[in-house]
Amino acid sequence: MGRPGEAMTQNPNKYRSQLCTRRGTSFFLQFSLTMAPLILHGGKTNKNSYKTLIAAEYAGVQVEFAPNFEMGVSNKTPQFLQMNPIGKVPVLETPDGPLCESNSIARYVARLSPDSTLYGSSLIQYAQIEQWIDFASLEINANIFVWYSPRVGRAPYLPPAEEAAISALKRALGALNTHLASNTYVVGHSVTLADIILTCNLYFGFANIFIKSFTSEFPHVERYFWTLVNQPNFRKIIGQVKQAESVPPVQSAKKPSQPKETKPKPKDEPKKEAKKEPEKPKEAAEEEAPKPKPKNPLDLLPPSPMILDEWKRLYSNTKTNFREVAIKGFWDMYDPEGYSLWFCDYKYNDENTVSFVTLNKVGGFLQRMDLARKYAFGKMLVIGSNPPFKVKGLWLFRGQEIPQFVIDECYDMELYEWTKVDISDEAQKERVNQMIEDFEPFEGEALLDAKCFNHDQPGGAAHSFDIKGYKFDSGPSLFSGLQSRGPQANPLAQVLDALGETLPCATYDSWMVHIPEGQFLSRIGPTDFFKDLQQYAGPNAVHEWRKLLDAVLPLSAAAMALPPLSIRGDWGVLSTAAARYAPSLFKSFLQMGPRTALGATKLLRPFSEILDDLQLKDPFIRNWIDLLSFLLAGVKANAVLSAEMVYMFAEWYKPGCCLEYPLHGSAAIVDALVRGLEKFGGRISLQSHVENIVVENDRAIGVKLRSGQFLRAKKAVVSNASMWDTLKLLPKEAVAKSFSERINTTPQCDSFMHLHLGFDAEDIPSDLGIHHIVVNDWERGVDADQNVVLISIPSVLSPNLAPHGKHVLHAYMPGTEPFDLWEGLDRRSAEYRNLKAERSEVMWKAVERAVGGGFSREKCEVKLVGSPLTHERFLRRNRGTYGPAVQAGKDTFPGHSTPIPQLYCCGDSTFPGIGIPAVAASGAIVANSLVSVVENMAKHHPDLIMCRKQPGIAIGRLCEKCDGKCVICDSYVRPCTLVPVCDECNYGSFQGRCVI
Repeated sequence: MGRPGEAMTQNPNKYRSQLCTRRGTSFFLQFSLTMAPLILHGGKTNKNSYKTLIAAEYAGVQVEFAPNFEMGVSNKTPQFLQMNPIGKVPVLETPDGPLCESNSIARYVARLSPDSTLYGSSLIQYAQIEQWIDFASLEINANIFVWYSPRVGRAPYLPPAEEAAISALKRALGALNTHLASNTYVVGHSVTLADIILTCNLYFGFANIFIKSFTSEFPHVERYFWTLVNQPNFRKIIGQVKQAESVPPVQSAKKPSQPKETKPKPKDEPKKEAKKEPEKPKEAAEEEAPKPKPKNPLDLLPPSPMILDEWKRLYSNTKTNFREVAIKGFWDMYDPEGYSLWFCDYKYNDENTVSFVTLNKVGGFLQRMDLARKYAFGKMLVIGSNPPFKVKGLWLFRGQEIPQFVIDECYDMELYEWTKVDISDEAQKERVNQMIEDFEPFEGEALLDAKCFNHDQPGGAAHSFDIKGYKFDSGPSLFSGLQSRGPQANPLAQVLDALGETLPCATYDSWMVHIPEGQFLSRIGPTDFFKDLQQYAGPNAVHEWRKLLDAVLPLSAAAMALPPLSIRGDWGVLSTAAARYAPSLFKSFLQMGPRTALGATKLLRPFSEILDDLQLKDPFIRNWIDLLSFLLAGVKANAVLSAEMVYMFAEWYKPGCCLEYPLHGSAAIVDALVRGLEKFGGRISLQSHVENIVVENDRAIGVKLRSGQFLRAKKAVVSNASMWDTLKLLPKEAVAKSFSERINTTPQCDSFMHLHLGFDAEDIPSDLGIHHIVVNDWERGVDADQNVVLISIPSVLSPNLAPHGKHVLHAYMPGTEPFDLWEGLDRRSAEYRNLKAERSEVMWKAVERAVGGGFSREKCEVKLVGSPLTHERFLRRNRGTYGPAVQAGKDTFPGHSTPIPQLYCCGDSTFPGIGIPAVAASGAIVANSLVSVVENMAKHHPDLIMCRKQPGIAIGRLCEKCDGKCVICDSYVRPCTLVPVCDECNYGSFQGRCVI
């Protein structure tokens, strides 16, 4: 026989059979022959039941719930107490008697199948699995319950016990995080029982008490957890997991009745009546109800002459003479009465032995400090050339102490020693200077990295920013189709739908138009525009507009026939798009009739060709369509793709259509995308500037950050930067001449001017609309500079974006401001300030025209003017450009693959082009291209069943008989060795493999 270890190494399946043997007979064989059902007694949403059910999915074992089980009732019956006298769940009924304790039940189920890999393939793996099961129970589960149970009233609340549990939990998660930094699973290279039990225990924490700020310190644990709960066998049992948004508050204990008050003297009787004072709590409740004003105690502090955002801008904008400009500016601004400075030193520097783990730790801390963004500025330094690395920081906080809400919410504050800076001490003051400017060597050692808690918001042009209680959009604000669903939905809506994210929106159907002829409220929809045409256009305008709608709306079926989420950048598109959607595309052409079908051939031509074919000559209509196409894609009708305009017409001019605005601003879109990314195991790293794309052996293998950190790509590098900025990131020797020439010869759209205002709503019309468009002169063209101004006042629909009784406004000139006027200007110079005042005047006048006589510049509490240099700097975008000025019919947008293998591009420099729907589509196309064809199909068609071991086989529907198991071998194993054919759905062999 040899030693047990040798036996298992040589024949692990035999060893597993020995583990299952009872009384000399293989229990698996006995169980298979008798086919006795396994009955599980327990709650269907209990994480301990999940362990058994997930193990059963992987082992191919059938487990059924006891019918009509009710916790607190069924587990108190004599029959149940016979199985488990303690009355605890779960309990599993087996042919040989009942089993208790969830881990033991899961072990039993995992061993029932001789082919299961849940217990590893060697004796050492078997032992490691048992080790991690104990770890999951003793270090994770036990501490979660000590933390959670008292907060929901299941145990007495003892703060020292909670602190000890959280500390132990952090230590355990830290150890797990370190292990997972170099391992996908806790043991081996596939899911084992240890992963199942550990994930179920983590699930309870994530779902009930692990808020994002807590788990962010353990990025590898987060990646592991979200990856596992989204595996098919996990998801089938657990369903969709949502992370806890807050830690449950401690439940206040009920006050015991006072025995003394039961025997008062008669003269105390009035006190009984005096007790009838429900008014006091009521008054308190009424006082707390209208509390949208000071949400943070720091807002109640006396005003400070130091404007934090001005310091942040000075810090960000200073590139040279840092000491003379930024440091001097800081001390000139610093208000020691309103702010305080603090040094922080990490307590456990001896643990910082791996550079990227240390950098991630600091990055996570900065992300968790985001809750203090309005009230703080910080620098974190990672110091040393060799491990262990030291972590030190400098923080500027509003007030004289570290804000209590930061201490309460940012749990890793306790990992640092905090010392208040004495600015009267010149040595401490010089240390502040050195930390702000990243002075090197710092305290005699080299800097590995320096991170700034500054502007690090995700979202690019769609991010938002807060100033004095006003929440400003930085970019787009005119949306439609965000809540649409189905294959013809807005591409961004399709992406959000695939991620399982919803986006609450306010809906409306009109915008104010201010043109040379006058002003009118333009409503979207098929007929409302007619009255505007009758007033401002020529006598044939209504007829021409009706003719345009009759021609264009049928084309939308063809324009929408191929959903972006079915398109790939390779030949797999024949399966994901062409084969699946060709019938509907062909059907749409048949329904069009010959004339319209001929028009559909122009979908990739300029929209002006369709207008010319229809002989539309009314100047107002031609100007209006130029305006719409320019707002959509940055070019006029003679250069925009017809498909884009047809799509927009279908969203704006069909019956029942509406415009939408996210209730919490455009940042709500970004937040939804970030949630979707993290939900499926992704991670967004802010303040991580990419220095270059690393190319080895002619392939893109990763990116190098400005900090020196290298991130290796598992599959590909995807750049969302503009084509010009992507080119700068590539080593010159790796770039083909034709590739760089195409980029360098592609014309650019101009840049932007921005005006952000926060102002008092008093005397402002109550019916003020959210959107206003001002056109000063049709003759100059909508693409002329200083001619068209877009104005958005989102607080009209979403009042939470501004303080009570105020409005937030964003005006901009959409890609018409020449960069050449600004190039080379010093942003601190009088020349720059004067040019900003001159070039922004047209926006001020447009705002005054749109908002009305109740508005005045003096009423504005916030006034921000952004130039093309602002646009270039904050978005890190070449010359602050809107994007490529590609003209349909003459040029084409590049595809998504590049001449460098494993490097893909998406965004407005790629097909389909500029605009939110187009950019969302480009990202989806690249994502599709990076997964297998079957994964692509299954992701977007939930009724598909995928082969787990051998992707390539899937079906488009399931009959009742085919519930996911093979109809011949009654197994979920993929691929099946048999070739079944289902009489009900006629699916069978495909290329020699089993179709289920």
